[in-house]
Order: sequence, then structure tokens, then C-alpha cells
Amino acid sequence: MCIQIGILFMLAVIVALVCSDCSVGLGIRQPVEFEMYVLHAKQGPVDEPVIMTLMFSYQVSPVVNEELTYSYFIGSLSNCTFEISNELKSKKAFQISMSSVVPVTEMYGNVTIFGIRWMNSE
Repeated sequence: MCIQIGILFMLAVIVALVCSDCSVGLGIRQPVEFEMYVLHAKQGPVDEPVIMTLMFSYQVSPVVNEELTYSYFIGSLSNCTFEISNELKSKKAFQISMSSVVPVTEMYGNVTIFGIRWMNSE
């Protein structure tokens, strides 16, 4: 099982996590956040097992003053790796890949994105 990674939102890194249950939470939950969006991805089925990768990317609207607080990723496999490959300190966007550890014929995953919508003071 992977632990929640809250500190990653403060770093500019490429991080790979190997998870025994193919789920990970990134960020810190906030009492005023709301569920912004749910992303779904699927690959397969294919005839022969292969290493599969799902890509998840999200960017808040430039028109609305929103900030990402927490994202929960879950996949269909018993274990997988996650690669976080962008600057997470902006809290405005992310790009993460979820890959199978062993060859598979099908893979799917979801990410639930939470955030805060700030009021504009004009």
C-alpha cells in the first residue's frame, strides 16, 4: 500500500512510487475543498499480456481561480507504479502515469481531483 504524499506538492521532481494495491493519494485534504473532477482511463483488452501505462493529466481552468488540494488515484491491478513528472508546487496542474508492474491484458484507472475555488476580490 502506498502512503499519502502531501509534501510532493511543494517539490519539483520526478518521482516513481511502487504500490502494492495500485492506489495513492497526493496532496493534503482541506475542509473547504470540493470534488472538481473524476478522470477515467482504460487500456486493452489485448491478446498478449504487455506492460501497460495510463496517463492522467489535469489543469485547472485559467478563467476560474482554483487550486488543486488532493488527488486520489486508483487502478484495477493488484500492484502498479506511479510516475509524477511535473512541477507539483504550482497546485494548478499535474501529469502522472500509472503502469503495470507485470504484463497484463487490460488495465483501467481513475483519479478523483479535489480543490478549492477562491473568490476574486475585485
